[in-house]
Amino acid sequence: MLNIKEFDSFFKENEKRFYKKIYFLVKDEDVALDILQDSMIKLMENYSSKDKDEWPLLFHTIVSNCVNDYFRKKNNQTIQYMSDFSGEIEDEEQFLDSISSEHIEDSQFNLKYSKEIIVILQDALETLPLRQKEAFLLRYLDELSITETAEVMKCSEGSVKTHCSRACIALADFLKKKGINK
Repeated sequence: MLNIKEFDSFFKENEKRFYKKIYFLVKDEDVALDILQDSMIKLMENYSSKDKDEWPLLFHTIVSNCVNDYFRKKNNQTIQYMSDFSGEIEDEEQFLDSISSEHIEDSQFNLKYSKEIIVILQDALETLPLRQKEAFLLRYLDELSITETAEVMKCSEGSVKTHCSRACIALADFLKKKGINK
């Protein structure tokens, strides 16, 4: 049975995070809000009988599908899932470790510096192809496992690892050019 209070609570807890994620992908505030609203409605209409513990992964999947649908309609073609790649990364955590505070000249983060880093990271994310950006955001922002990310993206776990690896390499290169990464 549909419990409106539980859905309302779920949406209030998640709407800002999902809005930011969608906005990162579509670059349009109105479109991001529309996709978020459509995703919420689809979850409520189609999965109200599911256990509320299943909603987060279902919602990730719905959002991912809605974003892909948006790009298909916008481009009137299938999204290009793979990009040209050169290079390997031994450990996908290598990227995240390489931008830790010990690599930054001043070990104390002040608010101004943190805001500058966020702007640079947003710019770096903009350079990624859609599937790499989606995989990176699901794994490192939403903290989904490789298996959960693969389920949301409707691809293999190997593809998720590849997308994340490529994203980490591209982001590390971008940050290195900006003097953030050593």
